[in-house]
Amino acid sequence: MSEHISTASAFNTMFKNFMTMNDMLYSGMASMTAHFSSMNPGKFLVLQFAMGQVTQVGEAISNMLSQTQSINSNSIRNFKGG
Repeated sequence: MSEHISTASAFNTMFKNFMTMNDMLYSGMASMTAHFSSMNPGKFLVLQFAMGQVTQVGEAISNMLSQTQSINSNSIRNFKGG
């Protein structure tokens, strides 16, 4: 039971961190578009890099959820006997 709580807690923390990253990215994009005339290529590249990181973390979360769903489905199928 404690392993389940630990796993749920780890997932919850990871998802909260993803949301924080996403919020920071959104704020950066809003700031960049509000000050478009003073934007420099370095700021754009940093924002583009952050977008890639947020995308990778989101895909990792999606893959983990997909694998968990698959494991649950197989466990239920095995429990039912076929």
